[in-house]
Amino acid sequence: MSAFEAPGCIQKRTRNGGRMKDHLAAGTNPATELRRRYILALSLIALVSIISQTVIQCTIIRRNDDGRVVNIAGRQRMLSQKLTKSAMGIVSAAPEGRRTYLAELKETARLIQLSHHGLIHGDKAIGISGDNSSAIAEKYRRIEPYLLAMLDAVTNLVDKAERSAGAETLHAAAAPILDYEAQFLVGMDEITFMYDSEARARIDVIRAAEYALLLLTLLLLALEARFIFIPTERQIAVYFREYTETVKTLNDDIKRHISLEEGNKKIVDASRKSIERAKILQRWMITQDLPMPDGYDIAAMYIPSENLSGDMFIVREQNGRLAVILADCTGHGIAASMSANLVWRYIYRFEHMLHDDVPAPGTFLENINEKLCESPNDEFGYPTMFVAVIDTGKRKAWLANAGGVPPFYFNGQTIKSYYQPHGLLLGLKPDSRYLVTELVLEENDTLFFVSDGLLEEQFHGEGTADADSEKLLGEVLRDYPDRGYLENLNYLFMKLSNRDRIGPLFDDTTMVLVKAVPFRNGEAHAPRATIFL
Repeated sequence: MSAFEAPGCIQKRTRNGGRMKDHLAAGTNPATELRRRYILALSLIALVSIISQTVIQCTIIRRNDDGRVVNIAGRQRMLSQKLTKSAMGIVSAAPEGRRTYLAELKETARLIQLSHHGLIHGDKAIGISGDNSSAIAEKYRRIEPYLLAMLDAVTNLVDKAERSAGAETLHAAAAPILDYEAQFLVGMDEITFMYDSEARARIDVIRAAEYALLLLTLLLLALEARFIFIPTERQIAVYFREYTETVKTLNDDIKRHISLEEGNKKIVDASRKSIERAKILQRWMITQDLPMPDGYDIAAMYIPSENLSGDMFIVREQNGRLAVILADCTGHGIAASMSANLVWRYIYRFEHMLHDDVPAPGTFLENINEKLCESPNDEFGYPTMFVAVIDTGKRKAWLANAGGVPPFYFNGQTIKSYYQPHGLLLGLKPDSRYLVTELVLEENDTLFFVSDGLLEEQFHGEGTADADSEKLLGEVLRDYPDRGYLENLNYLFMKLSNRDRIGPLFDDTTMVLVKAVPFRNGEAHAPRATIFL
């Protein structure tokens, strides 16, 4: 139990600290809540500002349009008077002096007609929309006959003047202009005043809207201050006070539990020492000094994935029989190490069967299987084991398998996974039987024993062999005579596991290499040590 798991640790509830703990228990973040409030307040202010700016811009655009409309409507009055003046000039002028008045009359008629059409229907060229009220539209309908009569009279007057008609004829042609100009002028005066009046009314409405928006903005700021900013300020103060009290409480709890931490440290140290002792014991169960009988070259490497592992192997030579045993217990760490200890006890008990005149690796596995079936398998799992016994003089090998990885057989040129009947994992069925396969080794033949950890390294957690792994292993083993055994196994591991250095592994990894070499007149090499990494 750590200091922070001890009873009573951080259970004190401060006087004002309940709210902060309620937030923590509910999984809410005070900063998120404050951020949400400020975003709401700023969004409302931004919305009102956008509406105000929109109203102002619409007011500016509308006032510009109203100003143009009033100016053009007022100009219509002036143009109607100018039309009458030009017509009278044509009537009273001598034939040779009428040209100036005719040009003025035509241009004035064109402008008054163009402006009239724009005021009613709109004209982008002069910047007016033609958006008239029903009252103004009605006024235009009333004065339009007068304008049309004036324009017809202008056309008639121009035609007669260009034909050099007499003064009486011209006077008669100009009479409708004089007759209808007064009615048109009165109508345009009324329309101009109506334009001005409506523009002022719109300005009054917009001004009232702007005042309303101003009041709304002030009201909104007051409400935000009352319901957002002031409560937020108070809440921040509460959070800081609660935070200070919580920190003080934590410091007090830490001081009270320092002694518990020291006790925990002692427990951890004791556990670490126990693990180290278990590690030493496990190393002792694994063959330390490899035998080196005449005619054989042997190398081994052991790489646990954790401090303790479930892999174990034994390489022992006795009575001319070289026994190679690879076992793999389920899992990693302490639990796997305990299982390996139990398996080792049974291996030690029945190992004599492998060194008899007629080795019995199958019977050896069957005896271990029966004992493991009597054990609580939920605790120890179901180990795998591969056993090989080699008659060192006759180079004859007997192989038996209980769910382990079959060895690779290399004859100096080609390599293959030496498949033989797979037996069930140990501890599953007490009556399981394990078949024995015989193999005769020639000079320079190599048996390469591996645990499934190496294949899991090569295939990222999936311990299966294929043609690619066999090919790669063959290439490495061909170089074996040119390398020292330590360098060779390191190189072999790196190549097969696709690594550039040894680091954390998927699983415990064991490699044992047995090569038949020329006999040396009965002289054996000195024992070679297993490589531990």
